[in-house]
Amino acid sequence: ILEYMLLPGEPSMVIRSYLVKEGTAPSAEIHEPTDITGEWNYTHIRPNDTQKYSGIFNTTLQQGSIFTGELEFPEEDGSILELKVKGIIGTDNNLYALADNDALYIGSIGSNDEIHVVVVHPGDEDGTFVVDRWMTRDGKSSDKAPDYPDISGAWNITARTTIQNGTITHPGAQDAEWVVNSKSSGPFFTLTRYSDDPVTPPVIDVQGVFFEKGAFLASGGPTYVMYHFPDDDTIEAIVMKRDGESMMYLDTLKRSE
Repeated sequence: ILEYMLLPGEPSMVIRSYLVKEGTAPSAEIHEPTDITGEWNYTHIRPNDTQKYSGIFNTTLQQGSIFTGELEFPEEDGSILELKVKGIIGTDNNLYALADNDALYIGSIGSNDEIHVVVVHPGDEDGTFVVDRWMTRDGKSSDKAPDYPDISGAWNITARTTIQNGTITHPGAQDAEWVVNSKSSGPFFTLTRYSDDPVTPPVIDVQGVFFEKGAFLASGGPTYVMYHFPDDDTIEAIVMKRDGESMMYLDTLKRSE
């Protein structure tokens, strides 16, 4: 198993580990990650905003699959916001990184001169840090035209598996909870989760952004949610809670008829 860990805090940290069964030798295969050192120009868009924003990301150091860099982003008052970013390049040429403000970056390196990144900052209520970002070298522009999945309508939770404090349980279908796609615009969406459970808030809005390969990320309070689509009528949701409960669960959602 190849494990990537992104640890927020002061200072933040990224760790890449190989896990093998006892008595098994690790694979001798060596992954040569794409060289992303140097300066990248980027443009990104945010939900509820038609303006495109641009800036610079400079990869200052890369050792194998681990890299560090600095993000420069112009603020509305003309000042420059600078953030340090640390990350890992996976064997599938995907990119995983964490910024100083705990924003999570997940990207796909398409070539030596193009990277697509989505940025999610849980807890940011107005979606400022839910962004869709394209990074290119030498001032080039991307000609990508993504085809986003259709998640319209209501979705029922037909199965749930949870893990908390090392214990796995299978609560099964959640008849008291359901999810509705309440808004979609380009790569961005809002999912509204309803609940009849007296210990759960009745309505939770979750903002997110579609990612490549049929997957997307969402943020809702101190929670990361990752979704992907096995088929047109099924969503699988991996929910990671960051509220001290140390809980993760897997939901299967089916489109309501």
